[in-house]
Amino acid sequence: MSNLKHTKIGRLSFILALILLIYFIIIIMSDIMNPISFSSEKTSQISNASNISKAIETQREMLIISVISIISFILGIIARIQKKESKKILPTIAIIISGLFLIPVINGLIKFIFM
Repeated sequence: MSNLKHTKIGRLSFILALILLIYFIIIIMSDIMNPISFSSEKTSQISNASNISKAIETQREMLIISVISIISFILGIIARIQKKESKKILPTIAIIISGLFLIPVINGLIKFIFM
C-alpha cells in the first residue's frame, strides 16, 4: 500500500468546512435552548431598535458563513484536481459540506437576480 498524505490545501478546506459545521451545530443548540418568543404586546422603539441591530448582526454572520463556504469549496476543488499523488478524501468531504452550505446562497442569488 502506498504512503499517501493529504495536501495542505485539502486539509485547509476540510478545516474550514468543519468550522462551518461546528458553527451550524452551535447555532442549532442555542436556538433550542433559547427559543425566540413572538409577543405582540410589547412593541416599542427600543425593541424595534434591538430587532434591527439583531437583523444586521444576522446578515453579517450569513455573509461571513457564505464567504467561508465559498473559500472552502474552491480550495476543495483545487485540492481535488491537483495532479500530485495524495489522498483526496478530505477535499471531497469539504466540497460536500461547503456545497450544502452554498445551496441557500445560490438559491438566494437566483431569486434576487430573476425575481
